[in-house]
Amino acid sequence: MVYEKEDPSFAANQLDAATSGRGGMAPFIGICIIAAAFGVADGHVQGGMTGDLSLMCPEFIQSFFAGLAASGVITSALRLVTKAAFENSRDGLRKGARMLETTMDKYTFAPVDLYLIYLLP
Repeated sequence: MVYEKEDPSFAANQLDAATSGRGGMAPFIGICIIAAAFGVADGHVQGGMTGDLSLMCPEFIQSFFAGLAASGVITSALRLVTKAAFENSRDGLRKGARMLETTMDKYTFAPVDLYLIYLLP
């Protein structure tokens, strides 16, 4: 993937791999900083999109928020599947969360990769 190193959830996976899942205060603070950065960025993007769409047509805003709701449902369903898949294994919750984040990273950056491969010279 091209821009995967800039994704906050990818950074959380790297932090987990670097500490081998041992935990402690420093990894906890690192995860909190990563989550805060991701939340602030997400809020800015959603606010900007809502502002831009409010200048257009009201149907666009409804479609945008319907897409946000659908993506939340899909994310929750995938999390339940990964929790169920690793329920009885050692470090199951950690492995399931890492698998979910890795899968979501792939789907997030697939359009960017396709754009860079097929549309740029």
